Amino acid sequence: MRCSASTSRSTDGGLLHALVAGRRSGAYRAVGLTLTGAGSQRTLELALDASTDGERVFDVVQATFNVLEPSLRGALLGAHEAGLGVILKEVHANGRLSPANQRPEDQRLRTRLGEIGARCGLASDQLALAFAAALPAANVLLSGAATSAQLASHAAAVAVTLDATTLGELAELAETPQAYWQSRAGLAWS
Repeated sequence: MRCSASTSRSTDGGLLHALVAGRRSGAYRAVGLTLTGAGSQRTLELALDASTDGERVFDVVQATFNVLEPSLRGALLGAHEAGLGVILKEVHANGRLSPANQRPEDQRLRTRLGEIGARCGLASDQLALAFAAALPAANVLLSGAATSAQLASHAAAVAVTLDATTLGELAELAETPQAYWQSRAGLAWS
């Protein structure tokens, strides 16, 4: 079961009790939450603290994590250490980290990704996946592949280990969460 929880929902005792009761009854194996937006860190903190009858509520978290929006890195590592499964979504930043991005305002980003990718022998979408795969907490990456060629390309990228210098260069491309989510809200494919 996946539960999209806002901060207010994650503190609703009745809902939390019902989620745990459903898991206990075998209606589903796990309870998860999806994080979206600049307030994701606070929602994850609340989710990690959420329990009912002495039992943790959430088993898995799905969160946006990519080169442009890596702000949940520490929180996702903490969630993983607490035993939650971690699914990374939007690893291509809704297309901004892929060769399909033709937004004029992302010209500098595309150029820099091209420079880093050329040195590593990776296209920008592969670089984005390799960056996400470098997060030790990641159990699952959602690549968004729509064709068999994309799937093969993405699978190859996950096997790439980026060195510290490359990871540092990619980290320099991060936007503030507020800037990232504002930009994302204006994308045609949001």
